[in-house]
Amino acid sequence: MKSNFKLVGHRGNPQRYPENSLASVRSAISIGVDAVEIDVQLSRDGVCMLLHDESLLRTTGIEKTIGELSAVELEAISAHEPLRFADKFNSTPLPSLEHFCRALANEAVEVFIELKAESLKRYSAEYYASAAISASQLLAGRRTLISYDEAILKALVKQSDVAIGWILDAYDEHQLGRARALQADFLIINKKLLPKDKRPLWSGTWQWFVYDSVDLSEAQGLAERGVDYIESWDPSVLAL
Repeated sequence: MKSNFKLVGHRGNPQRYPENSLASVRSAISIGVDAVEIDVQLSRDGVCMLLHDESLLRTTGIEKTIGELSAVELEAISAHEPLRFADKFNSTPLPSLEHFCRALANEAVEVFIELKAESLKRYSAEYYASAAISASQLLAGRRTLISYDEAILKALVKQSDVAIGWILDAYDEHQLGRARALQADFLIINKKLLPKDKRPLWSGTWQWFVYDSVDLSEAQGLAERGVDYIESWDPSVLAL
């Protein structure tokens, strides 16, 4: 049976491997996902690195922020999530976006790259957009750059024809108007923010991407409402 949605591994397959690691992403690909989603923050020297939090504490055990360290220093750190996995995945590299893209150059999956807005404390949206576009160039044609921050998305559009996705923080008429103006390729939203009455989602030039589901019947129901991509923290439970 073929699913009626495209399955996305949320930071790879983080139920079983450290999030945003190459091992996590490769595990998701082995399960059969259609796409993976990763997070990016900028290092002290302006290099795109795979990291969700501004702080390194949760994923590496180090009490520093990403903006305090250079890319070379960060790549020497193990991002093995010691609080969840103890030393099971010790020596898990914290990769740069460029390194990640080289590793996935021969894979067929789509890649959603979230540009975290915390990096705007140190760099402009224009610089951030340029750095991300350049670092992910190997995946051109199957990458989508996504963000909550509209300034980042507008900078991406100004600099390139790269596909973009806007992560919504609400589902209401105000957001709908902004979505139409932005003309994003994807609208991305937490399933908890959707109306409870099962109505079809807004139609437009975009595709819908909903997170985070770990229930197959729920995912199929979301697809029936017009959701194209469904992201899961545990993609194995949605793989058919």
